[in-house]
Amino acid sequence: MQHRFLYVVLAVGIAHAQNTPGENPNSLTELSLEQLLNVQVETASLKKQSLSDAPADVTVITAAEIRRYGYRTLAEVLSNVRGFYTTQDGGFQYPGVRGFALLGDYNTRFLVMINGHQMTDSVYGAMYMFGQDFGVDMDIVEQIEIIRGPSSSLYGSNGVFASINVITKSAGHQGSGQISTETGSFGETKVLASRTFSVGRTGAGFVAGSVFSTDGRRVGLSTVDNPGEVQSIGGVGKEQGYHSFANLSWNRWSLTAMFGERRISVPT
Repeated sequence: MQHRFLYVVLAVGIAHAQNTPGENPNSLTELSLEQLLNVQVETASLKKQSLSDAPADVTVITAAEIRRYGYRTLAEVLSNVRGFYTTQDGGFQYPGVRGFALLGDYNTRFLVMINGHQMTDSVYGAMYMFGQDFGVDMDIVEQIEIIRGPSSSLYGSNGVFASINVITKSAGHQGSGQISTETGSFGETKVLASRTFSVGRTGAGFVAGSVFSTDGRRVGLSTVDNPGEVQSIGGVGKEQGYHSFANLSWNRWSLTAMFGERRISVPT
């Protein structure tokens, strides 16, 4: 299965999540209850406000939590959020919440956004990219805001069970450059590089790119002709691809672009 994705947004006045002055944005678990309620979110009502003022049940996942628990995909993040779970068919991953996950629905009832912009498929009205096909590496995520319940009045269709806003890092959140590597089971490897730069006097940019691959695993399957005979098949779940992300800002204007490719060997 081969999957390419391209995403470009030109917007004005885009605001990113910010934290209350004096707080460490990377240590929610170490904040007092009063400080925790003052953490700023913007997805619940399209404006920055504290958790205590947000008119919704909001869960915030910070960059430090992603790094601390080793989350590598959006599906892994959601699997560890209260009330959420994920399933997969070998090609795609599908989230569920509070026991609702319709088979064959391709996630038409979950709204996923990047910096407030919807990732809903324009053909099927679905969002089914939660693994490496999501296209945004967790290393460049600043904060993930999860809003439980319907939000169609704010964002339109799909926001029935939950709305998920992935807020990426920008030039103001990063250092001059970063290189990271990771390795995992079944030959999984990944390399990511990111860098910030200035554009004139008031502009700034942030670019990131990564390549990844997985050798897959070997499984034993019964043959059709002889059910008692087990055939060993290798490379199940073999995956490879790349991600690229760019964010340019100048005064109140911002341009976000994302492009990537992901190929996976489906077990069936």
